Amino acid sequence: MNGIEATLRLKASGKTADIPIVMSTGIKTDAEDLKEALEAGAVDYIRKPFNPLELTSRVEAALRLSASYKEIKRQKLEIEKLMERERNLLQKEIDHKERELTLQAMNAIEKDIFLKDLIKKLQHLQTREISEGVKKIIKDVSSQLDSENSWSTFLHHFENVHPDFFKALNISFKGLTKNDLRFAAYARIGMGNKEMAQLAGIETG
Repeated sequence: MNGIEATLRLKASGKTADIPIVMSTGIKTDAEDLKEALEAGAVDYIRKPFNPLELTSRVEAALRLSASYKEIKRQKLEIEKLMERERNLLQKEIDHKERELTLQAMNAIEKDIFLKDLIKKLQHLQTREISEGVKKIIKDVSSQLDSENSWSTFLHHFENVHPDFFKALNISFKGLTKNDLRFAAYARIGMGNKEMAQLAGIETG
């Protein structure tokens, strides 16, 4: 085989692909031949007859270039590993925040269910003698059922975890209402229909 064929074969093998190749020829000396050699994978091309000092310098330069390329390749792999580690850590942090967000939402549901049930029981127990006292308790409990305040707290934490969620939603779907955005946020964290209805203050059977 000739030099071009040998170069192509060396570059095709994983074991020899990184070996720097300097070609030397006294036959193919045109510019097109140089282009063909470089495209085949040679890093340099010397026409014969050549000076031994020039050949040595060219080979040393090719070896330095090869060493630099290997170092860049090594650094690239290190950077990719670091980036992958960063992505994994970021994903774990997001997953943790997602779990906290879901837990917060479920706690809000449980609190509202408990307080609404308590109000019903107090309303059922009212008599003339205890009416005023019960009314005050009902008022105090009702003040804790501030769904708007609960939503604002939830929204603050949600936007920390998913900062561009509502922006992307409003771009894709025009004219969404506040309730539409609320249900979309609940659905995003995997909440079921029953829980979403309870958080929105909708009675369920």
